[in-house]
Amino acid sequence: FSVRELTINSPSNDGATLSDFLYYLDSCGFGLVIFLKATASFIWGPDDVVGLMFTTVRDKNGNEMKEGTSWRTGLLYTFIGVGNFMGPTILNFFVKAKKPHTLQRAAWVGLVCATVGWFFIYLSPNFGWFLFSTILRSSGSGTCWTFSTVTLQVLSEKQFLGRILAVELSLLTLAEASSSWAAGTLDDAGLDRNQLALVAFVAAAVLTTFWGIYHTTGRGAAHPRFNADDHD
Repeated sequence: FSVRELTINSPSNDGATLSDFLYYLDSCGFGLVIFLKATASFIWGPDDVVGLMFTTVRDKNGNEMKEGTSWRTGLLYTFIGVGNFMGPTILNFFVKAKKPHTLQRAAWVGLVCATVGWFFIYLSPNFGWFLFSTILRSSGSGTCWTFSTVTLQVLSEKQFLGRILAVELSLLTLAEASSSWAAGTLDDAGLDRNQLALVAFVAAAVLTTFWGIYHTTGRGAAHPRFNADDHD
């Protein structure tokens, strides 16, 4: 299905050139949404570093107990998977593809959940608390991952969709690598696991606030022209 017809007076008719693609992103009205999944990726990037710090088990002499660490690591990824399944599944009941603003809103709600998850990880005194906080964080990440892409799929013209999704994935990879590297650097500098989680929370809060303003002011998929059939 198509939620709208958008005519772009681009330099060429088939959208084959780079200038066509850039013109489309600048003119379509939702170009910034291509950075939405990258934002989520930047927010969850420190998770591997922080997760490793929580899952490492040491004996009284400070030596790593590999069996305990392996067991905790497996349990962590199980909880991450549960969160990634729960988030999009629950939010799916509150979205409609013919109402793109609901898709963008769901992606933003995912960012909120991920941000709150980092706050609870910051407060985590032990591995059990960390696991349950991880469910919230990963449910938010999975939600934004899912609905940011669906938003682009619904709004984009067919001749540009492949390149839009390719750029989205490239930005995602770059964002995750950047935040993971930053987390590793801070770890090397001596920050403990809760301090790293606090840094991740602050960064997430700033980015989530930006996207909240973007959505509530009618930008991107929340613009009325993309929701002409919305009578709710």
